Amino acid sequence: MRVMRNISVVVSLLLPCSAYAQEKPILDQVRDIVTSSEGTVRKWIYAPKLVVVYDRASYEDEITALVDELNTKVTGFLGIREVEYYDVNGFNNNYYGRTFFRTFVEDHDGTERTVGRLVFHSNTHTVVREGDIFLFLTDLKTGILFSEVVGTDNAAFERLSFAENISKTTCYMNMMSIYNELQIAWIFINRDDEVELLKHCIYEELTQTLGLLRDTEWSSVFTYNDRSGPIVDTSADFHLLNALYGKEIRPGDSPEKVVDEFKLIIENKE
Repeated sequence: MRVMRNISVVVSLLLPCSAYAQEKPILDQVRDIVTSSEGTVRKWIYAPKLVVVYDRASYEDEITALVDELNTKVTGFLGIREVEYYDVNGFNNNYYGRTFFRTFVEDHDGTERTVGRLVFHSNTHTVVREGDIFLFLTDLKTGILFSEVVGTDNAAFERLSFAENISKTTCYMNMMSIYNELQIAWIFINRDDEVELLKHCIYEELTQTLGLLRDTEWSSVFTYNDRSGPIVDTSADFHLLNALYGKEIRPGDSPEKVVDEFKLIIENKE
């Protein structure tokens, strides 16, 4: 009872006065966000590489700032080890029908891990980009091409929403895991939308690829709330990431362990 009383005090500070009437208790929101379809939690056990594929603006300043923030503020996360940018306009060939995506397994410090390989092929040259998280920041048509090349079957609805702009879907992401260990993540953003919305998408989708698997509804605390809009206060997002990457939390654990860790983090913020 003591912990719950302390939590309620701190949570009342996190919740703005205009909290939605439909809003769930904050711990239920935590549970929503970190729970996989199998009722487990998923996370990276090594430092992933981010590959940004773009065709107009790379948003490198925003991505660099966010990566630095993730690498310094999420203490249990090994960090994004590298960021590589590729402008598809530099390929100098029609990449439709000439683009491939494959995964392969390599040894990484004695541990096998899956790596994604994006290949642009022509009669004269081939461009290869390898990584773990792929962020496609292109026009809608090219984004649909890449989403089909990646071919994640369980993202069919998100891909349709993205293609048809259902409910103003500007971005979405999908991830692959093995034994609840995250292996590959893909982010698709339509760069033709408003700049502030694009920046919001970069923040939301990239932070979610660390293991924040789903949106909750009507949250005034977390960014992951099925709404698109400006980022006001991301402190709760980082508390949640630190809970997920707590040293006692392992891939495949129950979401309740993350909920308990989140309670402790909030309590210690008093």
